[in-house]
Amino acid sequence: MGKKQFNIKVPDVPTSVSITKASASQMLRIMQALSAEAQEAGVANMSLDEINAEIDAARKGK
Repeated sequence: MGKKQFNIKVPDVPTSVSITKASASQMLRIMQALSAEAQEAGVANMSLDEINAEIDAARKGK
């Protein structure tokens, strides 16, 4: 039996993430944990522009 692979593609983002060796239930738990972390950090509702600004600042060392 082949590896299970999940490809995550976000609209308007020019990349995707591939995750292998995870069951659907594991993926659900991972996504729920990431969502909870984003909520706790106060970044769950960031716009794409806000995310890109954060990335640009990090790349510039700010």
